[in-house]
Amino acid sequence: MRTVEQLRADCEQIFAAGLAAVDPVAAVQRAVTRQADTLYVDGLPYHLQDYAHIYVVGAGKAGATMAQGLERVLGDRLSAGAVTVKYGHLAPVSRIQVYEAAHPVPDEAGVRASTAIMHLARQAGAHDLVFCLLSGGGSALLPAPSVGITLEEKQCVTSLLLACGASIDEINCIRKH
Repeated sequence: MRTVEQLRADCEQIFAAGLAAVDPVAAVQRAVTRQADTLYVDGLPYHLQDYAHIYVVGAGKAGATMAQGLERVLGDRLSAGAVTVKYGHLAPVSRIQVYEAAHPVPDEAGVRASTAIMHLARQAGAHDLVFCLLSGGGSALLPAPSVGITLEEKQCVTSLLLACGASIDEINCIRKH
């Protein structure tokens, strides 16, 4: 029979293992590795000499920590990046610009960040490599309204959907349309 203290220690180990398994830095570094001038993404080789620039774009609550992991792998080969995260979800990075914005109801900071990310993505050419880092919250953090829709309308609809108990799948269904 295990004591309460042993069971508590087991639970703490299980909890720590669960956190380690989903750590964004570690997850990116498991999926993206580099050996000299060859980058491996999920085991597929990309020869870095074939690319003029490497860019990173993305959004989500884990965006900054995923960017951290990618920066560590790419090092000086990373040209630039732009990622949007929820307020308070920053992580130290050096080559990737991290923007903060509101979640779940989008704000003007998210629109500005969306514009910056679109601008960076449009710089990429045929001989560039672009990584897109997405995690939970990305749809709220990239709220660049379509033509004919204002930010205020997106905020109102999002607030109404949240107030009536809509699921994230239902909210995202509305957002994508």
